[in-house]
Amino acid sequence: MVLAQEYFDTINTTYKNQIEVVDTATILNETVGNVLIEGAQGQDLDINHGLEYPYVTSRMCSASQLIADSGCSPFKVKEIYMIIRPYPIRISNQTDMGEMYSGDYADSMEITWDEVARRCGYVGTLEEYTTVTKKKRRVFEMSWSRLKYNCMINQPTGIVLNFAQYIDWGAYKCTDYDKLPLKVKKFIAQIEEETHVPVVLVGTGERESDIIDLRK
Repeated sequence: MVLAQEYFDTINTTYKNQIEVVDTATILNETVGNVLIEGAQGQDLDINHGLEYPYVTSRMCSASQLIADSGCSPFKVKEIYMIIRPYPIRISNQTDMGEMYSGDYADSMEITWDEVARRCGYVGTLEEYTTVTKKKRRVFEMSWSRLKYNCMINQPTGIVLNFAQYIDWGAYKCTDYDKLPLKVKKFIAQIEEETHVPVVLVGTGERESDIIDLRK
């Protein structure tokens, strides 16, 4: 508890002159123009409608919950974008306290990052690590049943496919849909066939500019 108090005291001292506390509900509902409300965690970590408890977070993560948390009226919402990836991930089973099981991913089989690299044609070591613990993430096959369920919960108007290069590395940093590898285009078509929701954005790299905007 003492350490926690010291931490917060340090934060307050460092940022007290840089942070302004405001009523965000008023700002959101009175703003003229577009405002983006971004969720910090995925639908699969939703405590009520996510994956198997206790391998979830402590709160709901749906689009409707994000809107409620922000204080924004649902009548103000114009678009709901659901971000997905071709290979779902979970955190590592390895923690600072030893090995701790982090759960499966619905009906999907766990694979390796080497297998992802082999499939997409990446030459080298392809791995992802968690932001805080720096542990290697676990990776799974796509679960189409889970994707459809999440669409039912969130009712997205558009789907954002990120990490398209994991399907075919020829898509890496591509910004032109016509130049996307056929393998990626087929995957996009399957997403739309399974969910009946259009894919509106395709992320192909780590930079903000590595994206294909299909809304145009």
